[in-house]
Amino acid sequence: MMTRAFVLLGALGLLVSSTAQAALSPAAERYLDEGLHHLYSLEYDQSHAAFHKIIETEPDSPFGYLFEAGGIWWQSSMEYGLFKDTPTLQGVFEKDIDTALKKVDALEASKDPQTSADGHFVEGMTAGTKGQWEIMRGQWVKAYFTGKRAMKHLNKCLKIDKDYYDADLGVGAFNYQASHFGKFLKVVAVVGGIHGDEKKGLELMELAAEKGHYGARQAAQFLATIYISDRHDYAKALPLIQRLRQDFPESPYFEFIEAMLQYRLGHWDESLKLGREIFDRSSGDPKSLNQKLLGLTCGLTGDQCLAKGDVEHGLEWFSKAGEAAPAAKATHSKKAAAEAESDQQWLSAAHLYRAYTLDILGRSPESAKDYHWVLEHPDFSDNRARAQECLDRICDSKSLLLYMRAMSKGDPWPPPAKSPSHPK
Repeated sequence: MMTRAFVLLGALGLLVSSTAQAALSPAAERYLDEGLHHLYSLEYDQSHAAFHKIIETEPDSPFGYLFEAGGIWWQSSMEYGLFKDTPTLQGVFEKDIDTALKKVDALEASKDPQTSADGHFVEGMTAGTKGQWEIMRGQWVKAYFTGKRAMKHLNKCLKIDKDYYDADLGVGAFNYQASHFGKFLKVVAVVGGIHGDEKKGLELMELAAEKGHYGARQAAQFLATIYISDRHDYAKALPLIQRLRQDFPESPYFEFIEAMLQYRLGHWDESLKLGREIFDRSSGDPKSLNQKLLGLTCGLTGDQCLAKGDVEHGLEWFSKAGEAAPAAKATHSKKAAAEAESDQQWLSAAHLYRAYTLDILGRSPESAKDYHWVLEHPDFSDNRARAQECLDRICDSKSLLLYMRAMSKGDPWPPPAKSPSHPK
């Protein structure tokens, strides 16, 4: 899980900095905030557009390129395989990284200490993002030396301004990551004079979460990812996610994560309430939920998405959700009728998603009952079409990932490829 968690470092550390805020014009600050809100709502096209407006507003500043690259990287971490499927987006990311690194020289050379600190911060975080890209490509040694370059500049930033708390996020993350290196990289790190320190890493990231400004939110998210994915400490992750939900109340991603945490902590009623809220917000635009399924399902797990343990938890959750929904009743009240229809659509989703989990777990005879239930009740989005498709051909994890990826990109479905047929 360590590689997965630190893939997030690029975006988490880049979309930040109270000091950077001072280096941006009011218009650029507004675009940055707009981009973040779209990003955490999994609205990537709108997010890209907002970050790119920073570049258009201040083309000579490295910050805009840094923020745009960070947004693309966060999207790639949420939708693994994105760069492979979208080479044009990969090209924008690489160009932004190169441009940001070229434009930091003037800032670093400034006689104004704060401007120089900004320059070293930008170079440190840009190098850190580049290192994560190299990790994704399997270039571990190259990534280590790129990370060492990142540490050099982040430490210079802190030497100039010890209260540049957003830089503590990068330094803390590198310390934590280095403490979890494999044997070979640990030898390389020791030879290079770097000794990872997990405790120090966590302390620095907690400091950034407490005292940073824009960086505080990204530090909180990064810490939550560590507590969830690496340490399985759901109680520690919960207040961090709840804090992020206060800052981004429209974000289905943070609400989804809180629903998962409440469930893991045994708070079923609260978990169900949050899950239903995510569904109800999409009722006016059902396609919007389908477009975000990949990020919601795989955002924390990456290439381990739909692993058996997670699918088993999903089976339990959707089974309980179906049992908790009120039964349909005849009514003459328009309001009550609308609520009953909404309940039936929610049940349709619960049955469909539970059927998915049963198919993935190899329990197709049981999944068929749920698919038939969906066909016989009020439709929501493409639920009936999906139920029929999955009755004809097993919706295993591979086919489900293909479906969610197509939805996230707005591609037509179904594709030409076929899944194995259901047994007779």
